[in-house]
This record gives sequence, C-alpha cells and structure tokens, in this order.
Amino acid sequence: MQINQDLALKRAILSLSKEEKDQLLLNLLSKDQLLLTQLGNELLENEADLCQKVNQIKEAIREMNSHVKQCLAYDHFYTPSRFMMDIRALSGLINEHALLTKHKVSEVDLRLFLLESVIAGETKVFFVCRTKNNEKLLRYFVGRIKSLLGIYFKLNKDAQLEFAKRLDVILKFAYQSAVRSDMTNFNLPKHI
Repeated sequence: MQINQDLALKRAILSLSKEEKDQLLLNLLSKDQLLLTQLGNELLENEADLCQKVNQIKEAIREMNSHVKQCLAYDHFYTPSRFMMDIRALSGLINEHALLTKHKVSEVDLRLFLLESVIAGETKVFFVCRTKNNEKLLRYFVGRIKSLLGIYFKLNKDAQLEFAKRLDVILKFAYQSAVRSDMTNFNLPKHI
C-alpha cells in the first residue's frame, strides 16, 4: 500500500513530533539494508568515493582478464560457459554499483569497460563463429549491448559524446562477429 492511498495514515504520521518521526525513520531504515546503503551513498559519499568504487570494479575486471588469459593459455578446457560466468559475476558488481549509487555516467563507463575487456585479447576466439558451446555467451553479449544502449541513450548529450567512440568500437566488433544476426534482429545500431 502506498502512503498516498491512505490519507488518514499520512496525516497521522505528519502530526507526529519531530523526535517520533526521527525514531520512526531510523527504525524503518534499519529494516531495509538497500535503502540504508543508498541513503549512505547519497548523504555521506562524495565524487572521490565514487571514483574509488569505479576503480575497484575496473580492477576486478582487469583481474578477470588476467585470469582468463592465464586459463586460455594453460587450460584447454576454459569454455565459453565459464567465460560467461566470469562476465556475469562482474556484471553483477556493476548492477550493484548502479543500484546503490544511481550514477548513470559511471554505470555506462563500467559497462563499456566490461564489454571492451570482453572483446579485447584472447577471448575474441569465442566470437568468431556460432557454435553450440558459445550460443549462450553470444546471446548474453548482445543482451549486454542492448542494455547498455538503453542506458546510454538516457544520458545527456555531453555524456553521450564522452562515450560515443568507445561504444562505436563495441558495435563495430559486434557487427563483424558471430553476433551480427542477433544485432540485426534487435535493430541495434551499427554506430552511434
């Protein structure tokens, strides 16, 4: 039930003393960890804290790249499925960051950074042709691009300009890889 739907309850809450409202607010916040974390981010953290969080996630992506490179060099059983699991774990970190900070520019930056890491280096081999083994990975990759574009187009024009070249590289790669047909099916742009 929304508070606006029960006007009597809304009036009763508004008529509480300041101390009672404060106590009620603190009790409610203690029951919702997500809301508490979001409020903490909004009230207590600054731009430097945001940059530190972004850099921590980028470092986790770099570590994944190093791990993948090592696995591909020494483990002949590193599969597209394992690679997708690694990407999904990092995407989860980015989702959590976006949910807690609600900072769209850093979200787009991190999502681009993750996709750039996917198409760089040895993992390109997973995108050369479509096979039974890499089908889920290819669909997941296109889904990440589609999701990124949805967020990108909601940014202001200046922020879009900042990311346009990086996004063009990813789109160009996608249209030259095994996901070309998926990109076309979803009517995703070939360039920004």
